Amino acid sequence: MTLTDLARRVQSTAEVVAFDAAVVNLAADTDYSAGNCPKAFRVATAGNVRVLTLAGTDVTVPGLIAGETVRLAVQKIFSSGTTATGVVVLF
Repeated sequence: MTLTDLARRVQSTAEVVAFDAAVVNLAADTDYSAGNCPKAFRVATAGNVRVLTLAGTDVTVPGLIAGETVRLAVQKIFSSGTTATGVVVLF
């Protein structure tokens, strides 16, 4: 699937916050590139979350506070570099 296809999938539902959610298993990297990419993620405890964005950028989102929601479409959430716990992705 191309980046353009992935972007269309996210943009076609831009007005909706989320249709579904899933708890992320932080014991291993969680890859969403083969299916529905999350439109956002939420953390239960403070910390950092390392992700691969929809555009393909490997970035650590630092200093998240407990309960914060980050509206960033991601292909992958990495276990290494992620210190926040209780990560939930929103589709």
